Amino acid sequence: SVATVPIYGSALNVSWVYGVTVTVRSSDGRTGSTTVTIQGLQTATDTSDGSSTTTLPQVSTEITTQEVRFNVNANFSIMSLIQSSDDTNARWEIFIDGRNQSVDANSPLSRWLQSLYTQSSMPVALVMQAYTFVAGSVVSFRIYAESSGTSTSTSTSTSTSGRRRLQTSSGTVVSYSEISVTINGPPTDGDVTCLPTSGAALSTKFALSTSNWVDTNPADFPLRYEFQYSLAPGVLPSLTIQSLSTLSTVSSQFPAGLQSYDYAVTLFVTAYDVHDAGSTAAQTNITVTMDSSVDLTSYVTDNLATSIASGDVSTAFQVLGNVASMVNVVN
Repeated sequence: SVATVPIYGSALNVSWVYGVTVTVRSSDGRTGSTTVTIQGLQTATDTSDGSSTTTLPQVSTEITTQEVRFNVNANFSIMSLIQSSDDTNARWEIFIDGRNQSVDANSPLSRWLQSLYTQSSMPVALVMQAYTFVAGSVVSFRIYAESSGTSTSTSTSTSTSGRRRLQTSSGTVVSYSEISVTINGPPTDGDVTCLPTSGAALSTKFALSTSNWVDTNPADFPLRYEFQYSLAPGVLPSLTIQSLSTLSTVSSQFPAGLQSYDYAVTLFVTAYDVHDAGSTAAQTNITVTMDSSVDLTSYVTDNLATSIASGDVSTAFQVLGNVASMVNVVN
C-alpha cells in the first residue's frame, strides 16, 4: 500500500533541516521505520552585477528493503537509493540495540558517488555476512548522503558582465534513511528419540519423535521438522526419512549399519521456524544389523506399491534410499 503526505517547500525555513520519520506497524506487533531529512532550497539567480544567491544541492535517500527480519545464519543485504544533484559521499552506520557499532561488512561502508550517476537515483547496497549479529538483537541500518555542493555550472548572459560561473554554497546538505530489523535465531535444544533402539535391516519398524525445541518468539511458530539418517556422518551423505513437515513423529525402516561403525545408524532432526531459520540440534544412534531373510526385490516392489497407492511420496523416497544404501555402500 502507498500513503502520501504532501510537504510544501514554501512553508519550510531554508535555514533549517527537517527530519521526517514514517513508522509502519503490522497487526502482529512488528514495526519498521525509515527517516529522511529535507531542507528548503533557495533558487539560484544569475544577477546582472555578477553576484549569485545560494543554491543548496538537492539530496535524498530511501531504504528500499522491505524485510524487517533476517536469519542469523544467512547473508543478507540492505538496499537503498540515493539521488543528488552534486557529487555525494554515501556512508552507512550500524546501530545494535540502539548503540552505534563498528561492524565488518561484505561491501564498502563509505563510497564517493559522482553526480553523473546520482542525478536519477543510484542504488547503494550494504551486504552483511551470516552470524555478524547475535540472534534476538535489533539492528538499525542508516544510510547517509552528504553533499557539500562543490559542483559548478556555467551560464551565458547578455548583460555587461558577460559569461559568469555560478557556484553553490559550501554548506553541507545531509539526508539519511534508516531501517530497523530483527535478527532471527533458529529453534534450539531439541532432542530426538527412537524406539526400538536396535533391530534388523529393512524389516524392523522404528518410531522416531522429536520434542523440547526452544524458540522464544511466538511469531516463529509453527515449527517444521526434517528427519534424516546417515550410516557414516561426515563421510557419507545424509538421506531423508521425512522431508520438511510440521509432523514431529515418523516411522521408518533402515538399511544395515556399517560393520566398521558397529552397525550404528545416526538419526538427525533439523527444526525450522516459519522464517526458514533452522538448526540440527538433535541426533541419536540406533543399531541396525543385516537380515539375510529380506529379499530386496520384494521389499522394493511391496513398499513402493503401497506408498504409491496411498500417495505417500515420503515413504517412496525412504524405500529407494534404504535400498540404495544397502546396494551401493562398500563396507
